[in-house]
Amino acid sequence: MKDKPLYIVWVCCAVVFLVQLAGSMGLAQGAAPLGIDPFVYLSDPNKNQTDIPVSKVITITFTAPMDPNSTTDAFYFYAEGTDPELDNLKEEENMDINNNILVFDPSFDLQLGTTYWIKIKSTAMDEDGHHLDGDMDGTGGEAGDDDWKIRFTTEGQNTPPPEGKHWSSIYSQSQGDLLGKVSCLAVDSRDRLWIVTKDVSSIYCFDGSTFEDKTPMLPYQISDFPCITIDSQDRVWVGLDMNEPSEPDIPRLAKWENDAWQTITAQALDLGSNSAIIKIAADSQNDIWIATNDGFVFEFCGDQVVNYPPIQDLPADSITSLTVDHEDNVWVGTTFFGVYQMASGANTWKEYSYAIPLARNRSLGNVNYNIMDMSADSDGRLWIGTSNGLLKLEPGVGLSGTWTHYAHDDDTAPMDPNSIPGNFVTALAVSQDSGIVWTGTTDGLGRFDVEKNTWKNFAAEDTNTLSTQRIKAVAINSRGEVWIGTDDGLVMRDEVSPYVVAQECYPANHARVDTSVKIRITFSEPMKIEKTRSAFTLKDNNQNTIEGTFSWSSDKRTMEFTPIQSAVKTNQTYIISMKTSAVDLAGNPLSEEYKVYFSTSNSQSVAGSGVDLSGSGCFINASGTQARSWLWRIIKSVF
Repeated sequence: MKDKPLYIVWVCCAVVFLVQLAGSMGLAQGAAPLGIDPFVYLSDPNKNQTDIPVSKVITITFTAPMDPNSTTDAFYFYAEGTDPELDNLKEEENMDINNNILVFDPSFDLQLGTTYWIKIKSTAMDEDGHHLDGDMDGTGGEAGDDDWKIRFTTEGQNTPPPEGKHWSSIYSQSQGDLLGKVSCLAVDSRDRLWIVTKDVSSIYCFDGSTFEDKTPMLPYQISDFPCITIDSQDRVWVGLDMNEPSEPDIPRLAKWENDAWQTITAQALDLGSNSAIIKIAADSQNDIWIATNDGFVFEFCGDQVVNYPPIQDLPADSITSLTVDHEDNVWVGTTFFGVYQMASGANTWKEYSYAIPLARNRSLGNVNYNIMDMSADSDGRLWIGTSNGLLKLEPGVGLSGTWTHYAHDDDTAPMDPNSIPGNFVTALAVSQDSGIVWTGTTDGLGRFDVEKNTWKNFAAEDTNTLSTQRIKAVAINSRGEVWIGTDDGLVMRDEVSPYVVAQECYPANHARVDTSVKIRITFSEPMKIEKTRSAFTLKDNNQNTIEGTFSWSSDKRTMEFTPIQSAVKTNQTYIISMKTSAVDLAGNPLSEEYKVYFSTSNSQSVAGSGVDLSGSGCFINASGTQARSWLWRIIKSVF
């Protein structure tokens, strides 16, 4: 500088000032500084990053708004060792270029333990026609050595999350949660479990955390509750006093509605003096179907009774079960007399009979069976639990329908983990979503996968888990949790993986927030706190972990993380991660990893640009290790 005239120095300084001013104005509008070619300011994944999830979404941020056409054409994504041109994994329909951010979301999972390259040729241009400065030397161009590219490697293997037992706590008399032997179960639309117990004869409502005994709210002393059902309006219907004569003014049916009981007398139900309700079911119109001990089935519509002809030649005390399918066909199961159907809108009964063949190693012949429980699936099949195995009835085929029998070949055969647990089936529940038939028997719990035609015998697998192997009732809620009622209490089987409820979380993906941000993650299920805390990380773009404190909602579904004071800096990008090692109370792992990217801002930053205007016009990349001053380039070019 000593050899240059002073006025040249002042002229250069003036030029630098004007260019600095113009560049700052350009940045404020989301554009690159005047005369400066765009370059990649931030990428996710970073250069040489490892253990990238196979479901990774690629995000690249430029210093200027990019031209979508030239940038899309210039984008290459390929596995290491393959030809970038021939093996380009780019899918243009899965690529979005908005302003200065490129997002590529592959429609396929990447290969495990594989190195990939991302390359953007310098033929990519910003909206002003400047070529990409790939090697960040201050000059963009179309030469191959000016392309931008990075490599990264996916996670080495699928590490399965910890194996959970999938059983929740046992709720029993000894714990004081509920009294009496569980005899009936039902689930309402809010996933509250309604429980009928014997001996002490109580009705409980379980909301997931506490049991509430509803029996004291009844206006009448009840000695027994033989059956329960819930209609689509969440009205709970309970049969009353099965063993006493039906005096006209004695309640025989109770309805829970608007947090109160209403009782219906024998006279209102047109019951005879020796009639007693033994089974009830609700149809799609919320009418209640009632079966009595003297072989009659009638419909209770609001406050009206609709009588139907009795089942022909059916002796008293023969009806054992009652259900209504999705087409409002009414089904009745009996002791040794088969199954009867009254089709929707009909007025007569149709008999479906089936003779179960004797097991192997016995003399040839047929055996009668007592029907214990029935349930219909969404495809119109009827599943029937009997004293001699499980039956499936497809009523639409032939006069007697098509029957399938599931049972042990021999009662003395060893317990098979891949078969029905026992031949005396006492309770059934059908999962309408998954097509799984849960079978409670006197020997334990079984699960039948209809599509795969396979059994899983939990009695052989979890011999000490159930409070007793003699199962009396089974119910399924909307989350797929299976409740099992026994003489010793309740057990819940849960095989449904929890997930993150994204719309209830904060911050949202790619949001810009204040540095005082608090992270909130809400799950679909109550979670195990320690396992879930250890699965959570908050990191900056250099993969540094941010420490903080945790708090939880009372239902254990929402976790809040507060970073330590001043740990979150302005104008930085952060990554929230919740790995699949997080588990719910039953030990089920999170269905998929939850990951959110957010950035912080202050009064000087530009929303969406990701550019820090502080530091004398320097662009600072996401790692904070490489400052690039376009002002310094101009000074060097002059001096």
